[in-house]
Amino acid sequence: MKLRRDKKSWLEQECAKINEWNKKRKSKEQFDQIKSIQSKRFSSKNICINNVNGQALTEPEEVLKRWNSYGTHLFGYPNKKETKEAYKVAQQDVKPEPLTSEVRQP
Repeated sequence: MKLRRDKKSWLEQECAKINEWNKKRKSKEQFDQIKSIQSKRFSSKNICINNVNGQALTEPEEVLKRWNSYGTHLFGYPNKKETKEAYKVAQQDVKPEPLTSEVRQP
């Protein structure tokens, strides 16, 4: 909520500057100020995710660990060793395609 409050405060300050330029009848400065507000996009750099218990994690390292555990849970790969073994088994089950000579009847 602090982000919203800060953004609102910033916007109020910028609008106050526009009103000052309007009172002084300096339209060029007024429109330049309006243009500068419109061109600025507000984006939050705060990365946040909830852990299993619903508590917010904000530390980048904790967030990455949580995403890792979420992906592991989602796709059912508990560890890399089992994933590699499953890949090897899948590769062994693949049989080569038949040759043309094997398919042709004499």
